[in-house]
Amino acid sequence: SCMEAKVGFTPPCLDCWLDNMVCGVQKCVFTCLKSQYIDWDPKNHADGKINRCYECDEKLCGPAFLQCSGTNRRRQGIRSDLSRDDEKELCQAVDVDWNSYA
Repeated sequence: SCMEAKVGFTPPCLDCWLDNMVCGVQKCVFTCLKSQYIDWDPKNHADGKINRCYECDEKLCGPAFLQCSGTNRRRQGIRSDLSRDDEKELCQAVDVDWNSYA
């Protein structure tokens, strides 16, 4: 209820986000712990790749999140703290400039 109250998610949207967080914990927790605390794997690499933790989440949890929510930040043209090739990986045709809300 904290996310619903503070972030303003609708119940169906909240379910998508919570399912995605649970998926990340269930499927990627050891990859993420190793990436963060043993290998010191940065979020972004010089070659443009993301670290193994985020890669795990995108591969193992991303498809279910897209199915549930219908979209993600990249599809909405929203930049995050993960470096992306804007020309190749960030949708350029969106109806709302979500970056103006940052």
